[in-house]
Amino acid sequence: VTLQKFKSNNLIYRMDIKQMNWNRLNSNWETSHIEIKEWLNGKLHQSVKHEVDTAIIMNVSPQDLILDSTRPREMNYIELKEFVKKMESNAISSPIWKVDLHFKTAFAATSFLMVLFGLSLSMKNSRNSFATGLGLSIITIFLYYIALKMGQSLGYKAIIIPFFSVWAPNILFLAIGLYLFFKIRS
Repeated sequence: VTLQKFKSNNLIYRMDIKQMNWNRLNSNWETSHIEIKEWLNGKLHQSVKHEVDTAIIMNVSPQDLILDSTRPREMNYIELKEFVKKMESNAISSPIWKVDLHFKTAFAATSFLMVLFGLSLSMKNSRNSFATGLGLSIITIFLYYIALKMGQSLGYKAIIIPFFSVWAPNILFLAIGLYLFFKIRS
């Protein structure tokens, strides 16, 4: 196992551990054969080896390691929220996890948005054929999906904040849907 600490993208120290075992009674990790290397101004400053068994108290349990290997898409909202909270308490942050957390709620609004668009399009084009209505619906769904996935990609790359990256398409399509709905009603 290797534990590293960075400060401003510079490696401060690295701990190489030959073996770690979880002690359920004490809720800590027991280790053996540790080598600690410290860097100062980008150069190796010190290297120390410990052959004795040592207990390390970290805010990471075996369950956290299992969850870390679980993909965010496989977790439900509550599991993912707890996972993100736990990782942030350990100073580990990933925009991917946060985007996927907000995506779970944003994607749930899809049905409402598509019904709003469907009502607006069907009221406007009551004389048009079934094929035209179906074509407009498919195009709307396709554009929504593209906008949602594009926002999600921008959120993954931390170009847009996670919440806004997946909710912006919903807000945009809600505004367009409401505009069409009220324009047609008047």
